[in-house]
Amino acid sequence: MTKKTHLYENDEDRDNQQRVIEYVMDKWNFTAHDMPLAYEFDFACMRDKKVDAMVEVRCRNIDVNQFDTMIMSNKKYMWAIQNGDESLSIKNGKLSHIPFLFVVWWKKSKTLGYIDLNKRKEELIDKFYNPRGLVHRPELGLQLKDYRNDYRDRETLRHFKIKDFCIISNNFG
Repeated sequence: MTKKTHLYENDEDRDNQQRVIEYVMDKWNFTAHDMPLAYEFDFACMRDKKVDAMVEVRCRNIDVNQFDTMIMSNKKYMWAIQNGDESLSIKNGKLSHIPFLFVVWWKKSKTLGYIDLNKRKEELIDKFYNPRGLVHRPELGLQLKDYRNDYRDRETLRHFKIKDFCIISNNFG
């Protein structure tokens, strides 16, 4: 598979992402196209020659219940929100948006799930600005552990509760 290379992404990571997107393509009946490195999301998903969704794929070598949340860079999240606002359209007489899906494979438990970032935007923003309901707060730090000790890996993060993910499969991989 030919794919762009991120700072900490290797061939196994890209192969795992490809397995996930192929499964999702088959399940949801679309074709996926790698996005250029300048884009924040991994794939543009098309149906009938139109972009129907944007997908970010994350593969983790952990159990789905090991942590209460899954993280995403705030930069990716804000890119999805901004571009989701610009992707509003009319479908079947109703205002619609292109879904920006955060798809995660928790390999140890064989669980595959997703969140549509734009569908839940208002709820997430309310929680972000409400200190008592602060669930999806950005944090400054490294991914899960400070094992890289690399300033290029420090950024604000969004935490998404695992319980909020829609489960696609409990026996993936």
